[in-house]
Amino acid sequence: MNFEKYIGIPYKNHGRDFNGADCWGLVWMFLSNEMFLDYKNIQEYRDDKDIFTIERHIISNIKEYWEPITIPQQGNIVLFRFRDRLIHMGIVIDRNSFLHTIKGLNSCVERFSSPKWQTRIGGYYGIRTSR
Repeated sequence: MNFEKYIGIPYKNHGRDFNGADCWGLVWMFLSNEMFLDYKNIQEYRDDKDIFTIERHIISNIKEYWEPITIPQQGNIVLFRFRDRLIHMGIVIDRNSFLHTIKGLNSCVERFSSPKWQTRIGGYYGIRTSR
């Protein structure tokens, strides 16, 4: 999987391409381009502060497309909690790191063990093999 081309993409609310992406857009682009998966590209939220809509769509997608896993592997999804809500996501690169973007930060690789992230992990998810 080619993660390099997804590093440095500017953050853009509702962005869905290499000119700019939010966390959902980055995950959507990666799964579409690298894993050839087609899943819901949500746009119904206003911005990154619309946490209730974002969480509702993430949970809906978990039920339909993903299944919980205990050991993350390359290409899996990691969810994070902010304000006690599952509202942020990234792509697992390996057991130690993930790719993501967040407002104010171009897409980048960070470590799960970072103090900023280790207490926010809401779960790891793999693509559901049967629907």
